[in-house]
Amino acid sequence: VMAPMTALWLMPPLALIGAGSAFYYPGQVSLYYQEFPASLKNTGTSMMSLTMGIGFYLSATVVDLVGKATEWLNDDINQGHLDNVYWMLAVLG
Repeated sequence: VMAPMTALWLMPPLALIGAGSAFYYPGQVSLYYQEFPASLKNTGTSMMSLTMGIGFYLSATVVDLVGKATEWLNDDINQGHLDNVYWMLAVLG
């Protein structure tokens, strides 16, 4: 049985994520580039990208572990509890 939902429900959260990234990332890069010493300017901006990448990998690992340890991520989205996964990620974040 298909749920009466469309992929358009993803647009508001993805738009918020995109808007947040559009404000966060350039400001962070600018701050690091201005405040770090001349010899570490490139290192500072690279470290910011590295920490963001580590966060993405950790998030993927947590979702994988949740999928293996619980029934929240079921093959049938109507039977799973995807909301619990999002709440857990929000609490961890």
